[in-house]
Amino acid sequence: MTVTGDGTEVEVLTRAGANRAGIFIAVTGRDDQNLTACQLAKHRFGSSRTMALVNQPNHRRLFELAGVDVAIDATGLVLDRLKDELIRVDNQEQDRL
Repeated sequence: MTVTGDGTEVEVLTRAGANRAGIFIAVTGRDDQNLTACQLAKHRFGSSRTMALVNQPNHRRLFELAGVDVAIDATGLVLDRLKDELIRVDNQEQDRL
């Protein structure tokens, strides 16, 4: 289901059926909106699990302290992927020698 609107507004979350969501996922480009949406989903709508994209790595602990069940560090994911690719390319270069 897709609902257009501000995920930090109760009316929008109500239209989206947040009260039926077993897992609520917030993935905007703004940490404040993701955190607020997850807190509303959990405390107002009763979602049993919340997941949020964390855009600023230094905010991850705040999400965890605020009760977000899974805080996904976008920067960390990108850096890990880049590191994996660099290792793969380096291994290929070593195999050629």
